[in-house]
Amino acid sequence: MKGKSILEVLLVFTLFKPVGWALGLTGFFELESSILGWSYSAGLIMILIPVSILLVTERSFESYGITLKRWRHDLEVGMTCFLVLLIPKLDRGAVCLCYASS
Repeated sequence: MKGKSILEVLLVFTLFKPVGWALGLTGFFELESSILGWSYSAGLIMILIPVSILLVTERSFESYGITLKRWRHDLEVGMTCFLVLLIPKLDRGAVCLCYASS
């Protein structure tokens, strides 16, 4: 079972790298960064590829730990961790909602 899991991770990685490389050649990441101040596409691609693989292979999302059970508790934990990680950045002025326009 471990070997199969490692192969799945390698499959996702080998699918992600060429897509990211191709988008980097088009200048899309630079354009996105200049407009939004950050590139969100890489994170979106890293989510879409594994979810697509799970959908195509008809695997259970629950067996991979992706479920909506206890979503309120999980959201509360996630937001708490976000705030804890945000505190050190407050002194550097990183928390500016108008970052892209300044």
